[in-house]
Amino acid sequence: MAILAKRGKVVKYLARLDPIEKLDLSVRANNALRRAGINGVGELLDFPKENFPSLKNMGAKTVTEITEVIEQIEIIEIDPLNCNADQKLEDAVVAWFIGKDGQLYRDFPIEDIELSRRAFNCLKGAGIDYISELLDKTETDLFAIPNMGPKSVKEIIEAINLLVLQPVSTAQSFYNNDSDFGTNEFCRCIVQEIVKTIDVHAAKLYEEILPLVENCNGRFAPEVLAKEIDEPLISELYWLPLLRCAIKETILKQLELNPYGLDKFNLVRSLPSFLQNELLVDSLILELIQDSNLLCLHDQIYKQKYPTVLEYAASLPKPQDCAVLTGRLSGKTLDKIGKELYLTRERVRQIESKCINKAPTLSEDIYALVFQKYDIAKEDFILGFKESEITYNYLSIAYKKGKYLVDSLATDSDFPERFRKAAERIIYKNHVVLGGERVLRSRFELSEYILRTAGAEGLTFEEFSQFYQMLLEDLNLQDNPKFSVMDRGYSNKLAASDHVLWKYGQKLRYYNIDAYDYTDLLKGLNLSNYKNVELSTRKFFQEYPELMSDYDIQDEYELHNLLKKICRSDDYPQLHFKRMPNIEFGIADRDTQVMDLLLTLAPITNTDFAAAYEHEYGVLSQTVLANYMKNFDQFFYSGVYKIDVPMLSDIMAAKMKQLLSKEFYLLSDIRKLYVSEFPQADPKLLNPYTLKALGFRVYANYAIKDQYPSAAEYFREILTTEDIIDAQSFPKEVLNTIAYMSEVYKLKATYEILEYAPLKYVHFRRLNCAGVEKESIMDYCRKAYQAVDSQYFTVYSLRKKGFTHALDELGFGEWFYASLLSEDKEHFSYRRLGKNKLFRRSSENVSLIDFLEWIVYSSESLSLDVYELTEKLSSDYNINLEWYKIVETIKGSTMYYDTITQKVYADYDVYFEEI
Repeated sequence: MAILAKRGKVVKYLARLDPIEKLDLSVRANNALRRAGINGVGELLDFPKENFPSLKNMGAKTVTEITEVIEQIEIIEIDPLNCNADQKLEDAVVAWFIGKDGQLYRDFPIEDIELSRRAFNCLKGAGIDYISELLDKTETDLFAIPNMGPKSVKEIIEAINLLVLQPVSTAQSFYNNDSDFGTNEFCRCIVQEIVKTIDVHAAKLYEEILPLVENCNGRFAPEVLAKEIDEPLISELYWLPLLRCAIKETILKQLELNPYGLDKFNLVRSLPSFLQNELLVDSLILELIQDSNLLCLHDQIYKQKYPTVLEYAASLPKPQDCAVLTGRLSGKTLDKIGKELYLTRERVRQIESKCINKAPTLSEDIYALVFQKYDIAKEDFILGFKESEITYNYLSIAYKKGKYLVDSLATDSDFPERFRKAAERIIYKNHVVLGGERVLRSRFELSEYILRTAGAEGLTFEEFSQFYQMLLEDLNLQDNPKFSVMDRGYSNKLAASDHVLWKYGQKLRYYNIDAYDYTDLLKGLNLSNYKNVELSTRKFFQEYPELMSDYDIQDEYELHNLLKKICRSDDYPQLHFKRMPNIEFGIADRDTQVMDLLLTLAPITNTDFAAAYEHEYGVLSQTVLANYMKNFDQFFYSGVYKIDVPMLSDIMAAKMKQLLSKEFYLLSDIRKLYVSEFPQADPKLLNPYTLKALGFRVYANYAIKDQYPSAAEYFREILTTEDIIDAQSFPKEVLNTIAYMSEVYKLKATYEILEYAPLKYVHFRRLNCAGVEKESIMDYCRKAYQAVDSQYFTVYSLRKKGFTHALDELGFGEWFYASLLSEDKEHFSYRRLGKNKLFRRSSENVSLIDFLEWIVYSSESLSLDVYELTEKLSSDYNINLEWYKIVETIKGSTMYYDTITQKVYADYDVYFEEI
């Protein structure tokens, strides 16, 4: 038999023979029972309760105490043969309490922790007998206990921190279903979920929730998770005073951690999942607003409400302090306030400093960080943040102004969107909206706008001036001298812009230089390969049609102007831009060029020579006849140029023939061989005429063995001799030759060679052996044209949409099939983008700006996140562009990029509608 006795939160199991001292009775009760001969627990239980008042020295209070102890004693039958019975009983009836995390923990008396006698007595005197009662006490609570000193408080706090709480299983917390010692498991699960995110007293919350759970009439099994409870119970939980107050505090703490505010969605998400009910949270938000604890900014963005600086100033107890702070907020100087209040300037400053230092968190402090980071003028702050001068004055008094330009705030993710919008208003304060885009109200930007919108095909300066003047009149700026462009010097300034190219006929064409990567252009032209020669850009323009198309260069004048703007002198120190369209490489002598060509071709008529010069150097034959031949009249007889020149000696000629064993040489390399072999000889002996005698055909900067009728024939042979051609194995000098590239274009255009990878070709005869006819190639292009269902595409996007063809069985990569489509000029135009080709289903030029604009306009919202756009280019077209390159390209279009949201909009109007 076992006896269970409960005193407070401690449950003990006893035997009948145990002394009555184990019942923790008072000294008076123990003594009275001992005098009556009642020494054991069993004797106490057998003694009639009605006889206690008759015992000697047994007062009413003592009788009540003993009676209460006996009423809490319960007798349990235990199998005496079961050696584990005592342990099982102890496990089943342990004392417990609900911890801060909602879990059950074993409780024990404070005697079980090592405390000094003074600390122990103080706690006992305050009625704190168990650990659970001590854990709830704060440092302030401990100091409030009589006779409790700092040393004892420190000792108790250290003892609490060293405690290791022992969890109690659910089974251990029950003695039987009717016991006062048990817990409701479902109720405790609810508490556990709540205390994970809400700071609330778990035990008290358990007591509040328990009646609600018990009234659920068995709707929930004990094993049901808290998050599965139904709406009626959730609604009841929200109206529990303790929980309702705790949820409000949680909302306020979230807002304290997010001083710029949170929307309702994030406030709701800060609660336990089963309490995330927007309608119920709305009621709490409304109460907080009514209690002046919460402020709704806009679009259901909430922030904690603090007093304004004026409200704080009005609350100051001293009128003098109030007058100083109010005066400073209104913009008065220290001196002026001092005169008004009969105080020294220093005394006013001291009062101001004291008031600011003692101020609580104020409503205006929301701008503290942005004010301390950025240098924002008062007028700009008021305009951008739509705040009063008082707010700015307070910030100027309380904080040190930052040093960064406000432009950076527009993209500073450390600040909320409304702050970045404020920066946008500041940045664009001097802008006007024209055709759906923001344009700075300045001569340069307005000029750029005219060129961008009206100069796509080219404008003369007079035409530009007319458009510009009309725009000024629309903006009522025609009389402002700062916007005048009528002086001729401005046309030169305009021409120097990075968004303009000069065309033939002195026309200006809008061209966004920043939108292109010129690596391929400069690599293809290989300008560093030319030494001491003068060329017209017309030669490059005619010989590199694909490059000119890729970069939308419309004539030799535009190419000259573009190269002048992109070729920095540091990278091309030997490059000199002469009168358009001529370029000088190194130190060129025009007469020497003419003479060298005459030596090669004479005797020759003047018209044939002019045509040959045009072919070699790109200069128009009319220009050659009119301006280049004046110094050569001595060689001109009856319409023919004839020249007699000295020849190399037989020995020198034989040696040079021996040295010049290759089929292709740069003229500069031949000269080096000559000087090396004959350092004392006259350099003039080596000229186009003597090279011709050595068996070479001489061109502008290279020579080819005369076994080939022309340079074109030589290049054609090296490109067509083998079935598989890797042009990367050719000498670099060959690859950089204009005539070589011209022959490549011709062979590709007729599908005689097909490029299956960059600079790698397969001859058509190899494909023909595999059963491929040229008609098959034409069929591929026709079928591709029919399959394309959009304006722009790549081979990758075409295949992604399911396009297949018999030629796919050849097993080549995308580059091969893109090369086939590239030559079908009737159906397609294209532009190289990195290692890919973007096609357009028409003969119109392919522009990256037009392509991006088409994608944005194809989206449902007429806008795309710039990273989403980047991903779309990659996943849908296999075109990989960096996001900042896209942004640079967009700047030269009617599209609009918002630096705050980092979204691309079809135009400014779409952006404006969204915000």
